[in-house]
Amino acid sequence: MRENVLGAQSSREFFGKIPVIVWGLVVVIIILGIISPSSILPKNLLDFTRQAAPLIVVGFGQMIVMMIGGLDLSVAGIVIFVEVMAAQQMNNDPKNITVGVILCLATGLIIGLANGLLTAILKLSAFVVTLAMSILLLGITMLYCGGAPTGAIPSKFRVLGNGFTGFMPNAAIVWIIVAICVGVVLKLTPLGRYLLAVGVNPYAAYQSGINHVAIQIFAYVLCGLLAAIGGLQVAAYIGTGTFELGTDYQMQSIAVAILGGSVFSGGKGSIIGTLVAGLFMMVTFSLIAALRMGAGQQDIVLGAIIVGALIINTFRKD
Repeated sequence: MRENVLGAQSSREFFGKIPVIVWGLVVVIIILGIISPSSILPKNLLDFTRQAAPLIVVGFGQMIVMMIGGLDLSVAGIVIFVEVMAAQQMNNDPKNITVGVILCLATGLIIGLANGLLTAILKLSAFVVTLAMSILLLGITMLYCGGAPTGAIPSKFRVLGNGFTGFMPNAAIVWIIVAICVGVVLKLTPLGRYLLAVGVNPYAAYQSGINHVAIQIFAYVLCGLLAAIGGLQVAAYIGTGTFELGTDYQMQSIAVAILGGSVFSGGKGSIIGTLVAGLFMMVTFSLIAALRMGAGQQDIVLGAIIVGALIINTFRKD
């Protein structure tokens, strides 16, 4: 009898440690399978890992900024600017790939640095600064391309968005590599502990000898870099620059971070939770399409998901 009780208790503890978003992903896959059985065939499920790649990468950046109690609304502007820049710089010429990638990544780093300096040193509101930066970037993008994106992504680079290595989509391999790199930084270096400490209490972190200003700047720089990588993935997927794809990443990246376990107050963040949340969002979008919902209904669903995640995170025991 005692063994049965202990076994039941161990089972509850085991399942209790599984992030809520994992159960959410399982549920939406089951519902999608009932409504559209072909959507959950192995090849289609694998395709979700490709479609979700840019969102997962951008979500990682948003998660890192939220770990310090910040917010980055400029990620959408970075994604769009990088899409357009990549297409015009590469101009369908494989010889231009290296230069184009370097310029795009450098752009993300510089924008992240600007966000970090303005918020950490000048103590300006992260919400206002990054929102203004996003608007500024959209204007710069319009001027940069003359109001109409041109150029194209060479096929040798497009394999990162549409190609496969064995049975795995290359896009999924990219976010797996990014997840490992972020995991190493957060789990195996002092930076991870510093980010959490600054998010929990910046003053206490300062008193402990942590340079909280440098850590805040680092978070925004890393977020800018990851947003640029996400933009390159979008460009590789569609093959050209566009103003259409990228705008949704502003709210969707926040939703993914929150669903993954991050909170606005800082001090929390989960790599596994964030990547599962990215997959959850992509399957949810497919479910919405299968139900033939309109744009307004989609926004209602997204808003409800964010509110639900906030409520769960508020009452969830760590």
